[in-house]
Amino acid sequence: MQIFYTDKIEGSSAVLDERETRHCLKVLRKRIGDEIMVTDGLGNCFKARIESFSKKSTSLNVLKLEKSEEVPSRLVFLVFSPTKSAARFEWMIEKCVEIGISGFIPILCQNSERKKMNMERTSDIILSAMKQSGRLFLPELHPMTSLDGAISLLKTKSVERLYTAGQKARSSLIQEDDPSKNSAVFIGPEGDFSEEELKLMHQNGMIYVNLNNYRLRTETAGVVAISFLNSARVY
Repeated sequence: MQIFYTDKIEGSSAVLDERETRHCLKVLRKRIGDEIMVTDGLGNCFKARIESFSKKSTSLNVLKLEKSEEVPSRLVFLVFSPTKSAARFEWMIEKCVEIGISGFIPILCQNSERKKMNMERTSDIILSAMKQSGRLFLPELHPMTSLDGAISLLKTKSVERLYTAGQKARSSLIQEDDPSKNSAVFIGPEGDFSEEELKLMHQNGMIYVNLNNYRLRTETAGVVAISFLNSARVY
């Protein structure tokens, strides 16, 4: 089932933006009068009819609420230092969305290989992965920030469990995880977190866990960690 996304739904009216309009009309060849499925990214899926369109937007008549998903029992975030290869961390983001995640927080560390991210492209990847997987909740993408900034942001979202892989780990993520609490996994750069950053993490209650018996790439570690947390997530 092809699903379109819009954050502009008011009563029985909805509007697709330019990107979704192009996909709807140019790629899928939809026409006025055709019925399509639309999600608001907040857990709801609607059946709607195309009323009119232009090059930059499509007006819809919302016919009915087709289905709703319950809000996940807890939040799960991935805090990561983007890899030098954009293709690698973009793959990670796509797979984490497919698995199920609440949001992404890219961080700039002392050993980070990449200092900037194309936020628009990353947002498009998240949106496409959400629609492709049939999910109805659009994960958040926060601007790149410092490690301290990420920890502060998570506190505002009542995230209580902070995990990272490291040599100090005494047990696996599955063993340490508490499914009743909002959680975040921190994945550092290929050169790892600095001593100063590790000290900051320790001061904020970071829990060191083992993800695998072997060394994992940044993007692999992110997918493995979110998969572990998601296996205990109740919908």
